[in-house]
Amino acid sequence: MEYTFRRSHKSYQATVYNISDEGLYVETDRELRPGQDVRISIRQDMPEGFTHLALDDQSGIIRWSLPVTSGRRHVYRAGIRISSPGMKISFQGLPEAQYFCDICGEQVSYRQVRKEGLIWMCPHCSEYVTHLPVAVRRVASRHLIGNVI
Repeated sequence: MEYTFRRSHKSYQATVYNISDEGLYVETDRELRPGQDVRISIRQDMPEGFTHLALDDQSGIIRWSLPVTSGRRHVYRAGIRISSPGMKISFQGLPEAQYFCDICGEQVSYRQVRKEGLIWMCPHCSEYVTHLPVAVRRVASRHLIGNVI
């Protein structure tokens, strides 16, 4: 795939290793940081069963990134959450966007969504997480952002 950063016309290459209705797992030579907005263009044929995703000229946001050395090659692994079709800016904080709790999956209004780092939660799960021991919270957070959500 090719991607560009917001307000930039220079494109970069990435390899897609995992794809779902909501996001992508990619590897690229360029550093990606959580929270960055990207435009995605997949120029090659999509695998059978994913043609309905229409990922050409789509918005996304980097949810997590991890630098890795693979042999002599230094790459960045990243999870990209796909924005709603046709949206031109980041979907965070927009009233018309749909938000879902990353823990229980319940839909939450933008006024109710709670963020802790990169995790979006409903008020109930947010309250529950605050009572967990710090070590358990860290492990749960790493697990949740380690998957394309």
